[in-house]
Amino acid sequence: MLIALLPGDGIGPEVIAEAVRVLDKVAGDKLSYETAPVGGAAYKAAGHPLPPATLDIARRAKAILFGAVGDPECDKLERHLRPEQAILGLRKELTLFANLRPATLFKELADASALRPEVAQAIDMVIVRELNGDVYFGEKGMRKTASGRREGYDIMSYNEDEVARIARVGFETARARRGKLCSVDKANVLETSQLWRDVVIEVSAEFPDIELSHMYVDNAAMQLVRTLRADPRLGARHRRAGQGQPARHHPVRRDDAALFAWHGRRGRPYRRGGGKGAGERCSHAGPRWHTDDGADGRRGAGCNLTNVILSRKVRERIGQSRRTVTMEAMIDSRKFRDVLAAYPTGVCVVAAQGSDGRKHAMAVGSFSSISLDPPLVGFCPAKTSSSWSGMADVGRFCVSVLGSDQLDYCKHFAASSPDKFAGLSHRSSPGGQPILDNVLAWIDCTTEVIHEVGDHLLVVGRVEQLEKERDALPLLFFGGGYHKIESIKI
Repeated sequence: MLIALLPGDGIGPEVIAEAVRVLDKVAGDKLSYETAPVGGAAYKAAGHPLPPATLDIARRAKAILFGAVGDPECDKLERHLRPEQAILGLRKELTLFANLRPATLFKELADASALRPEVAQAIDMVIVRELNGDVYFGEKGMRKTASGRREGYDIMSYNEDEVARIARVGFETARARRGKLCSVDKANVLETSQLWRDVVIEVSAEFPDIELSHMYVDNAAMQLVRTLRADPRLGARHRRAGQGQPARHHPVRRDDAALFAWHGRRGRPYRRGGGKGAGERCSHAGPRWHTDDGADGRRGAGCNLTNVILSRKVRERIGQSRRTVTMEAMIDSRKFRDVLAAYPTGVCVVAAQGSDGRKHAMAVGSFSSISLDPPLVGFCPAKTSSSWSGMADVGRFCVSVLGSDQLDYCKHFAASSPDKFAGLSHRSSPGGQPILDNVLAWIDCTTEVIHEVGDHLLVVGRVEQLEKERDALPLLFFGGGYHKIESIKI
């Protein structure tokens, strides 16, 4: 297998040389290499940071081992000739749109970390960064205003296909880990972030086994720092790195997952895919700061987030008196999901009209009967569910049981919308809560009690009225997907 070695500048050649030693030890003669200049070294040798010969080797190779780029002697060159343009050129020419950046701390290096040991040992995550969209590849330039003043501009834009493909990488990565994904954006200010959030929610319908939540970036930063200080035994939460700090210094709680967004100019290309196409939704916003993890760290840390940070199972030790508990001794989360996926569940829509007058609803697969006397039912929303937060204070809810012909309803209620019932045929229950028309059955409830159970809530409702609407087969969730069943007489 051919590996393209692009050592680049500064420490790059030294790092690549050591990396090749490791590869040779592991793979032996299964790998072959071709080395080519890139960055400042390439400009000095060939007059361009990404010469055609280097790009040709990269195209022929099965993988690229990239060192580093950046040379103070090139800082005054025209922008398209600066060393950093080599990375952007590789991303664009090879359509490398996703970057997987794992971060974990080896116990042998714990003493080298500035973090407390119990915090440092909790670092275990993967960052999935989007590489082909947003401000790096948008229109940019310098111009003069009507008053003759200089003005620089960089247009930030995303289309829905760019967001969808990186979201799928995030969901797939979460599926291989703990099954949780938290999208952190700035959708209350930026149109690009609003499109990001909308498309992530739409894609989430393809991954019903992944728990998706959302948080604004400024609130997320505060919550993570607060949690870190409040109870370090739970594991370090994500905190933003300072200027010039790479993402590996972002600790997170390992039993959480987060979908963050920001760009940095360094990154190892991971996955190829198509570019922008005609007729796609596309959002735009003005200039913003970007992350620069260069050697001098002069530019600020990024404040526009479009990456995916996904945490893995907890390995830290939690002291309890004289005994220690570790997650390795507990049930593996992936195995837990795989085994439980063998148990089919029905699908329903839980809805309520919130105190704000809006109708809130969510698709639920955890609904169950709890008690006959008194008549109680229950379901389990995630603590981070934005849909549940809109109906939690109502004190009532109505359950609409979906038939096998109503998969579209399930997908519809998994997507974001200011009015989830707009355009859908529905009516009010006796308790004043929304009921979808033509469902198999409906159950009108008052909230009896809400219990915290792990990372979910158990909402128990007292049944006030209920009715079966029609005889039909139910929609089922099983094995990570939706299914219909055939009636079998036994």
